[in-house]
Amino acid sequence: MIGKTFNLTRSYRCADEELCSVLNFIRVGNVNKAVRKMLISRNVRRIGQPTLPTVKLVGLKRDAEAHNAVELNKLAGQPMVFSSNDTGINEQVCTSQSNLGRHRTGS
Repeated sequence: MIGKTFNLTRSYRCADEELCSVLNFIRVGNVNKAVRKMLISRNVRRIGQPTLPTVKLVGLKRDAEAHNAVELNKLAGQPMVFSSNDTGINEQVCTSQSNLGRHRTGS
């Protein structure tokens, strides 16, 4: 049973409001002329420079994993694993006062 839910209303990873909006339209399957126009306007190929990898949007996690596996196999060198442990709480993300009180340490 889900005890508590949070409605996330702000994207912290996407600073470009127009791009965030377009990505949300794509996420829900609403790709209209305005969305296409915006994406095409950002498709820039610089002459004389190597082509950079592009972002590929897919609808299913398994498709993303398959694409990532293909791209990872193209890389030279030995595989490396990095790990991290998140600690603390970001008060800008968590706005519930009761939830903040449970996680806060110190004064």
